[in-house]
Amino acid sequence: FGVEIAHSVEDEPLGTGGALLNAKHHLDDSFYFAFGDSYLPIELAKLARIHEKNNAKGVISVYANSDNIAPNNILINPDGQIAEYIKKNPPASMNGLEAGLSLFNRDILDYARGSIFSLEESIFPVLIKQGQLFGLLTDQRFYDIGTPDSLETGINAILRLD
Repeated sequence: FGVEIAHSVEDEPLGTGGALLNAKHHLDDSFYFAFGDSYLPIELAKLARIHEKNNAKGVISVYANSDNIAPNNILINPDGQIAEYIKKNPPASMNGLEAGLSLFNRDILDYARGSIFSLEESIFPVLIKQGQLFGLLTDQRFYDIGTPDSLETGINAILRLD
């Protein structure tokens, strides 16, 4: 497919942020980031348009979560700016669910404190405080594919898209 793939092996888990920091020298000035245990069938260009329009350092996909597949963990403003992100025990005031597909500027990794950290818990708060994290709110369901049962559900969803 004309794709070059590079990988790295972690001697110990580095977290989402640590893994990205470890790969920083491979990243373009802006790059797409996807959680390996989820699947969201949307056009990447939608993230890019929001990124460009807002001159944002980051754009994350936010599922509207009308079917309540998990507790909402994001508060997204009507203009698309992310006002709050709480990964653990989020309050009922949240109105969206992180969907696992994002577009970031590489320089967000300059905010890293240490080599083992969560991107969501360490970098997102900085971007939110700066007004530099935006969201693509979507009704498109995303699929957790991190367990055998959820993988089967995700595969069936992918097959239905064809």
